[in-house]
Amino acid sequence: MAMLENVEPLTLQDLNDATVTWVEREYHRRVHRETGVTPLRRLTESEDASRPCPDGDDLRAAFRIKVRRKVRRSDGTVTVEKVRYQLLAPWRHLREVDLRVARWDLSGIDMVDGRTGDRICTLRPVDKSRNAEGIRRRTGRRTEDDDDRPATGPAPLLKRLRNEQDASGLPPAWLPFGKDAEPDDDNDEQGDKS
Repeated sequence: MAMLENVEPLTLQDLNDATVTWVEREYHRRVHRETGVTPLRRLTESEDASRPCPDGDDLRAAFRIKVRRKVRRSDGTVTVEKVRYQLLAPWRHLREVDLRVARWDLSGIDMVDGRTGDRICTLRPVDKSRNAEGIRRRTGRRTEDDDDRPATGPAPLLKRLRNEQDASGLPPAWLPFGKDAEPDDDNDEQGDKS
């Protein structure tokens, strides 16, 4: 500052330029009396103690608060900062959940494991306009009136296996015997002879 006493008017640009010039041309090149070397040489010969900077997503995630909320049993939602979030189906049975929230960005919050803090999933706000349409996605439970169930006949896998068996020309792996099937007398006689 002593070198800038006679500069009128002193602007921020003048102060920045003078500081950079002094550090680069004077301070870094003069031998320090306690270390015996220039600060620039000491820096270049020292071990690198720097740490890499985390990426933007990690930094944003680090500056969030942890909150615990009760799950609304009727619709599987939680409310944070007056915004309602829908829980995913696998976690709708929980009574309380731990969340990480960035108050400045409520477009999504993370549900975390309360013991370890590990992220489980991201919750999104309820879309009120789509919710008002009344069309609901299935929750995984099947009902008798599901229209995608085949009306009659065996399952597709069983049909395919039967067709493969018929096409192979080999006899079935077992022959029915019991109330509904009569034993073949010819086969019994041949079996007794062997």
